[in-house]
Amino acid sequence: MPNTSSIHHTHSPGELGKDIVFDIVSAFAQKNTIACVAKNSKITGSVASNDGARTVYLQTEQCFDSPYIDISGQKKTISEVFVISPFDCAISTVTSICGKLSENRGRIKFLCGTELMHLFESYNPEFLIFQSGMFGTYVADLEKGIQSDPAVSNLLLRSGFTPGPKILTDMYVQPKFSRRVCEYETHDLFSDLYLDFAERALSDDQVVASIIALSIIGKFAEAFVAPSPDEQILREVRFATQSLYREWNSKVEEYRRRPDIRPEEKGKHTARIQAPKLQIIVDRYRPGIDKALQIYREFESTLRLSNKYVRKLRAGKQNIRQEELLAFGRIDSVFLRGAALPFSKNKFSLPYVPTVLNEKNVDFLITAPAGFGKTSFCRTETLRDLTMLRDGVSTRIPIYIPLHQLPDTSFENFEKDILRSDDLIDLWSSRRVSGKEEPVRKFRLYLDGIDEIPDELKQKLILDRVEEAKRIEPELQVVITGREHVSGVHLARYFRLHVDEMEDEQVAELVSKWFGNNLVAKESFLKQIDQLPQLKPVLKIPLLITLVLGVYGSTDTLPQSRVALYEMFVSLLAGGWDIAKKVQRETQFGPEPKITVLIRLAGILHLASKRDANSADFRAAISNTLPGISDKSERMLQELVHDGFLVSTGNTYSFCHLSFQEFLAAKDLFDSKGRKAKAALVKFLDGYVWWRDVLTFYAALSKNPKEMELFIHENAIEVDAKANDDSSRHRSHFLLEDLMLSFPGAKPNFNISYKKSRQPRLAF
Repeated sequence: MPNTSSIHHTHSPGELGKDIVFDIVSAFAQKNTIACVAKNSKITGSVASNDGARTVYLQTEQCFDSPYIDISGQKKTISEVFVISPFDCAISTVTSICGKLSENRGRIKFLCGTELMHLFESYNPEFLIFQSGMFGTYVADLEKGIQSDPAVSNLLLRSGFTPGPKILTDMYVQPKFSRRVCEYETHDLFSDLYLDFAERALSDDQVVASIIALSIIGKFAEAFVAPSPDEQILREVRFATQSLYREWNSKVEEYRRRPDIRPEEKGKHTARIQAPKLQIIVDRYRPGIDKALQIYREFESTLRLSNKYVRKLRAGKQNIRQEELLAFGRIDSVFLRGAALPFSKNKFSLPYVPTVLNEKNVDFLITAPAGFGKTSFCRTETLRDLTMLRDGVSTRIPIYIPLHQLPDTSFENFEKDILRSDDLIDLWSSRRVSGKEEPVRKFRLYLDGIDEIPDELKQKLILDRVEEAKRIEPELQVVITGREHVSGVHLARYFRLHVDEMEDEQVAELVSKWFGNNLVAKESFLKQIDQLPQLKPVLKIPLLITLVLGVYGSTDTLPQSRVALYEMFVSLLAGGWDIAKKVQRETQFGPEPKITVLIRLAGILHLASKRDANSADFRAAISNTLPGISDKSERMLQELVHDGFLVSTGNTYSFCHLSFQEFLAAKDLFDSKGRKAKAALVKFLDGYVWWRDVLTFYAALSKNPKEMELFIHENAIEVDAKANDDSSRHRSHFLLEDLMLSFPGAKPNFNISYKKSRQPRLAF
């Protein structure tokens, strides 16, 4: 409080009633000495109680009767005494001593309950937060949830299968980050675009090139404003390109049927043909076409600004403007959506310092493939924030939210739909005190797993609410995690960082933490690793090396590959651990029925682009595979949760890690006619990256790598023949490279000739 000084906490046997003494400057700069009698319990009217009003009054009399001797030895007379308690003082209590109070003519005052809280709110609100049960409950619940990490590594540890570390922080290794950037050189699509067909005779090559250019412009216009494009614009451009192509094909065929055209001329594309109806089609859809062209011009302008940002980064310049960063984010999102060509790119990575969250007023998007420790990063940083908060080093309160656990709602309110917790909402609401420019506490919001919400519009709704919260409270820092493919204009403003693979020294650090003082076991593990070079890529992924260490800790053996590792862990969870440890656990189902149902469940979820399963999904998985036990679905579900395959998230269930869903979904693709695999592969080659890791597992599970190579080529040629760019070819090469890693002896052909048909598939 202002105008106070010489504050001393005097609570001791010789205090003579005075718990706190301080000086205060009153009117005309007069300094008075005030004493406080503090009670951390309710003051009652009881005569016998130590907290009774008359006992308290006797303490106040002692304050007046005995002068206060300060640290310099001077005697000070007490002018006023305040009786302080966090509990409201009943009127009956004051009445019991009202006669005594009148003798002191207002020199004794009661400051209790609500009145005391109002003073705290004005002068020391953080005390109410950091020392009250409200904050303590939030921190305790948060720490409990973080330390009991449901990810596979901690699931293994909690089950007691290994003597390794027991909590997240004991085995965490700080990741390294990089900034992946691209500089793009544009192709002038407008030079191919002809929209003035009135009284013009054009060649087949010119018209087809023009229609394809319009289609690509529409595709970029869609990607530039995704995930919420103007559907009318897209519809009109789509109808325009399709109608133009149909009409032109009709005119070409009509031309070729003409008797006056020589046979040798009918196959040439250089002949010029008049098609006046093309102009009618263009005019009909002109509003949508013009708007798409306008968006595309904005895209090109943003691309130039993004390239300027990249060139500055490469040159190590610091004068980067906010609009350049935002431009790069938007362009990055466009190309992450597979709309990469006809643009050439110069891609490179820049290392980034590990203390990423120390950047002031920067919001981050941390990306990496499955198993690279994005969730561990969020959880560890949350714990670090809590420690700094408790130690008084920081006033920033962490908020950790696993996004896939958010309920399916319209997301209309930041507090109600995202914070949700009453304690957390109270903390958020009391972050500022009226009249103060700076908040008394700041917040850091961790949104973990944006990719686990496949619905991009839902992603956008969540981040819209976060943006509204940031406008209200600019000091809010946001950290989002997701897989590499997440994109969209709603993510463009976030500073995108990539989690790198673990380097040798990081692997060594984790291994050392795991084995601790058991040097013999550590040396044996490293010796076996040296004998299995094909397993070394697995060790660069935090989740997988954790599983390798867990398995080795109980079996003293190592899996031979990534697929072997997942096969082993699935087998262990399904009952293998009980057999190995000779444990008799009550179960109605053996390992095979459980795995059979889980494979189908994973397939159902992935086909629906879902992370969470409801009871209906689980019943469908059983009825599709083992209908004879449909009446026991609830019991099997309980066992799978107990085994650790599935994690309960309220009314839904999810696989303990998304990569396990992907591994089992890959097994579900093996049907007798190959239709499931073909459909998934075509989707991926078309740009739906949700299936990417499933297909890498599928390829690695193949018994014949050459047949798998031919399967990839066959479908890639089919998709490529209808595409307007080479993106599907790049995706097929990605699968072939992964196939080569899975089968070291395989030598897939990367130079297959992909012949384009004359009828390309339009972007729409």
